[in-house]
Amino acid sequence: PAAALHEGLERYVMGLLLPKVFATGADAVEDKVLSAQLDTLAFIGGAHVGIDESQAVGPDWEAALGELGGINSLAAPADKMG
Repeated sequence: PAAALHEGLERYVMGLLLPKVFATGADAVEDKVLSAQLDTLAFIGGAHVGIDESQAVGPDWEAALGELGGINSLAAPADKMG
């Protein structure tokens, strides 16, 4: 019961903090700079990180990308890991 209470409290607190900590629009200039810097890394492919290019295609790859993208919607660290 204590672990469930801790996890529930963590979700609640992170849910309240997330919009304030990661607010959009507050640092529009910094966001544009960061976005430009990340765009310079667009050339990096699977081979650069040890993934054979033939494995970086198909429905399994798309599903993996979807799962990784979905992590951003979660607030609590326990949710991201579990």
